[in-house]
Order: sequence, then C-alpha cells, then structure tokens
Amino acid sequence: MRLSKRERQILLLLANGKTKKEIALELFIQCSTVESHVKNIYKNNDCNNLADATILGVAIVTGIDIRRIIHFNINSRDCWGTTG
Repeated sequence: MRLSKRERQILLLLANGKTKKEIALELFIQCSTVESHVKNIYKNNDCNNLADATILGVAIVTGIDIRRIIHFNINSRDCWGTTG
C-alpha cells in the first residue's frame, strides 16, 4: 500500500462515509485537492472504485493484509482479482 499521510487521512474519512466536500471542509482544503488525492489513491493502490478504496481503508485500520483475503491481481488493476 502506497499512501502519503494525507492520502491515508482522506481514505479513512472516505471509508467512514464522508463525502469529498465534507472532507475538504474538515481538512481545510479544496474539493479539487481531495479529488486529486483520491485519484492518486486509486491509481497507486490498484483500486477501481470507492468500494475497493474502502476495503483498503479497512485493511489499514485493522492491519489486515488484504492480499490474503482477496485475490489481489496487480496486473489487471482490479482489487477483486478479476480481469473483466
């Protein structure tokens, strides 16, 4: 998992159900900055959507290696291990 301190912070807020606008207000940053961080989270951690990112957030909080529970296929850029 490759996350900056700010990306981790944003990911955990997303996983807790915060909207991007709420995150921006809470962290005193622009919505476009939140969007940029979210794009980096997706790109650098092979996530395709919020569900994938939420699983990543849960893994961070619990310390679980998600690759052990999910067939994590980095080549397909799909956290679910499908090549669809």
